Amino acid sequence: MDPAIRILLIEDDPQLSRFMQTYLKQLGYTVELCMDGKSALAAFERAPDQFEVVVADLTLPDMSGQDLAIQLAEKDPKLRVLLASGYMVPLNTLPENLRDRFGALQKPFLPNALTGSIEKLLKKNRQ
Repeated sequence: MDPAIRILLIEDDPQLSRFMQTYLKQLGYTVELCMDGKSALAAFERAPDQFEVVVADLTLPDMSGQDLAIQLAEKDPKLRVLLASGYMVPLNTLPENLRDRFGALQKPFLPNALTGSIEKLLKKNRQ
């Protein structure tokens, strides 16, 4: 894993967010955790070009994770987004110009599925 890869993790479930953050950090990623959309927007606005990947839960307490992810992706053309949900993630409903920068991860997932999905998105970025 490239330690220069910075991930903005947006997950409101305390146990799952701690697990994901710890796991990703152990693999060498730099991870900033936000528990809601408002704090994620603030973190992104502080340094909009510092994140390579956003991992966002679809269901956040204050806004739609999908709407938040679209906002962030529109601000940074290099950003890759992984939407995670216990529901089906309808990538075909995303704006067409953004779809190739998004991926989906069905909850519950195994840890290697999380990192595999992130790596797949990063490889898209390098092509």
